[in-house]
Amino acid sequence: MLTVEQLIVGHDRSAKEPESPRFQYDLKLEKGQWMAISGPSGVGKSSLLGAIAGLVPVESGDMFWDSRSLNSLPAGQRPLAILFQQNNLFHHLTIAQNLALGINPSGTLTSSQQQRLQDTAKRLAIDSLLHRKPHELSGGQNQRAALARALLRQAPLLLLDEPFNGLDKALRLECISLLEDINQEDGITILMVTHHPEELAASDIIQAQMALGGRLHSSY
Repeated sequence: MLTVEQLIVGHDRSAKEPESPRFQYDLKLEKGQWMAISGPSGVGKSSLLGAIAGLVPVESGDMFWDSRSLNSLPAGQRPLAILFQQNNLFHHLTIAQNLALGINPSGTLTSSQQQRLQDTAKRLAIDSLLHRKPHELSGGQNQRAALARALLRQAPLLLLDEPFNGLDKALRLECISLLEDINQEDGITILMVTHHPEELAASDIIQAQMALGGRLHSSY
């Protein structure tokens, strides 16, 4: 279970807008659940994901995965993977090399790890593209590759910050369908920021609207 308790995220004092709001968050997300967060810009959606991932500083409050506090864990040791709208693939590397980084930061894989990479690539229909580089792929193919790399971390929690916002509707729906399969088959917990909540059709996805200050209002 992901638990966020009275978490306060303050504005970066070195930024150009020192009077920007502080956000406070409280939420619980059971293992295997999928929560989709929507809301206008500036209400703290991405800040919540950044704080959970260890990328945004926290002023007070706590976050737990099961009973373990995340606050004291470095970003790289938290039991999660995160995917942004900008997929952050390395353009000088092939797709296979990019995916290998999701398993081992050195990119060196054992034979069993190489097989896991191949299986994941096939699952996301990019197994025929592993020899190519990102600039040779379409936007949807690149985003599936970035999703594959995130999944290869085998983290129980997946954070998605508007990952499909730059794609057209057909490609967004295709990627969402893939996520639905992964969520149901693997039981991975998903926390997703989206500007298109109406495209999430699965009845068991928690739809949450975020208001200014990081307040969440959710319903099934």
